[in-house]
Amino acid sequence: DHRFHLGLLRGEGLGHVAGGLLGGVLDRLGLVGGDIDQQVLLLGDGLAEIAEVEARLGEADIDRRCLRFGCLGGTRSWAFHLTREAGFDAYIQALLKAASLIEEIQPDLLVDQAGADCHQADPKSQLGLTTRELFRRDLFVFQMARRLRLPTLFVIAGGYQQAERVARLNANTVRAARSAWR
Repeated sequence: DHRFHLGLLRGEGLGHVAGGLLGGVLDRLGLVGGDIDQQVLLLGDGLAEIAEVEARLGEADIDRRCLRFGCLGGTRSWAFHLTREAGFDAYIQALLKAASLIEEIQPDLLVDQAGADCHQADPKSQLGLTTRELFRRDLFVFQMARRLRLPTLFVIAGGYQQAERVARLNANTVRAARSAWR
């Protein structure tokens, strides 16, 4: 069964192993320190710490913010650093590189951190993506996962602007997933 699953996570420290929300979800799924023999690839930002301590996890990091936090890539972590000035075309190019990496690794599960904090109206945004660009980002990821017949768990994370706007951005992510799996 190659459908998608949605996880709702909110809060700082999403990618930290100790006390991080996504780390906790992966732990509850048995993917961190558990006995499940699965290869998992995390697609998002700021998740390198998890990938470095858990041999079954890999991580592709697409964000500018990570430069501030020292996410430079590692043995199982690949960083694609972007700038606001590079624009959405550079973001798509990074996604294409990440897709090639995912195809090469052939993980058993893709965990997509579909954050809304890179939206242009978000006070923490480093990339300034429009609502349409976020939808295109999400649709790209979900269509790639479907093409590769890759089970996908996506989490809607980030978003530090008006709660109603964040909810609309999160709903767009769900629409993109539904559209890709029609």
